[in-house]
This record gives sequence, C-alpha cells and structure tokens, in this order.
Amino acid sequence: MRRALITLFLLAFASPAWAQSASCARDLADADALVAAVQARDKDFTDNDDAKNCRLLRQNRADMIVATQAMKRCLTGHDLSENVGQMEDSLGDVDAVLAAKCR
Repeated sequence: MRRALITLFLLAFASPAWAQSASCARDLADADALVAAVQARDKDFTDNDDAKNCRLLRQNRADMIVATQAMKRCLTGHDLSENVGQMEDSLGDVDAVLAAKCR
C-alpha cells in the first residue's frame, strides 16, 4: 500500500504545466524536492517498527501538504484539478493509515 501511495503521489507531480512566475517556478521546484524526499523515505519503512513507520508517514504527510499547497497556488486548469485531486486522494489514504495504525 505504501508503494501505491507514493506512486500515485509521484504520478500526480510528473509533468505539470507550471505557471510562469518566478515564485511559482521556485515553489514548484521545492515541491518537486519534497516529492523526491517522500520517495527516498520509502526504503526506510519496515515491517516491524510501527513507531518509525508512523513517524515517516507523518513526515510524508507534511511534505505532501506543502507540495499540494504549491500546486494549488501555481497550477491551473486540468493540471490543477488532476494533480491536486490525486494528491488529496493520496493524503486521504495516508490519513487512513495514520488513524488505523498510529496514535
């Protein structure tokens, strides 16, 4: 399930039509770095350390929220609805896992 969430997250950010402003270019580049950090953390999840997994999920959630905020500010049209929709769906999945397994 974890890989599926990250895959959806990465697909959501794969090729957006970025707004042309300098601040959006910077914000979306930062969001891209957050996506890379989420992907890099995937290898750190384990089958037997719920506390660590919960900490990683919380960090992923925080990074996904910041990336989504940048997308909401800087994307338009289909790219906005498609990418933000996928991100919000993935955030919902992360929230469900956090609620079920993390206290």
